[in-house]
Amino acid sequence: MKRVKLLLFILCAIPGLLTAGGRKDGIIRENGNAARTLRITPGKEWIHSYSALVKVPPQYALWIEDADGNYLKTVYVTKKAATQGWSFSKGERREEALPLWSHRRDIRDAEGVLLPSKKEPLPDELTGATPKRESTIPLNLPGGPGPFRIVLEINHSTDYNEKWPEDAEPGSPGWSGGAGGQPSLIYWALLSPEDDSPVPLTLGGHGSPDGGSGEIYTDMEGFDTALKILDSAVIYKEE
Repeated sequence: MKRVKLLLFILCAIPGLLTAGGRKDGIIRENGNAARTLRITPGKEWIHSYSALVKVPPQYALWIEDADGNYLKTVYVTKKAATQGWSFSKGERREEALPLWSHRRDIRDAEGVLLPSKKEPLPDELTGATPKRESTIPLNLPGGPGPFRIVLEINHSTDYNEKWPEDAEPGSPGWSGGAGGQPSLIYWALLSPEDDSPVPLTLGGHGSPDGGSGEIYTDMEGFDTALKILDSAVIYKEE
């Protein structure tokens, strides 16, 4: 009889425990706000031919800002950018890869560089290998009423073209850090905790070609294949 009563008590308590733990009306909540998922759909140029034998997906960072553009937290960064473990880089770090993220984050390593390193990488829970097909990233909003700016910066190395050529000299208009090519692209959206419908990220500009600043540039002249890296990035509320 005691076991039966205990079982009944647990069954009755579960709904309340779920609500207290962050679930209410079927919606998972974090810091009082409903959790979201960002669904990333690759475009035709998602896989880039680095060489005849090496084909790679892009690198990207996802983070959250307030409505005024003040950095709040990093959600996800691909592994090579999070560890600066670039192939064929001879140990050099690539400031041109995700310059807006590194400047917005504004954390310097022991050498004073605005980048993670192999010695000081990002925590494992914030990083992973770049998916080669459609993927989703959990997006837990900070507490507060918002709105929040969701920012995705994405880039391919060595996707040179006529405006950012491989033979550009340092200091020239086409210089992109040596292994850059077309600069990083910035996609973003303002998201309110009350938004129930899907919210797409839209193109907002590009990052510094050589990684030297945290500016956002809105002149998109000269881009070609980089504009086809991403097909879409859409935020959905978790049901």
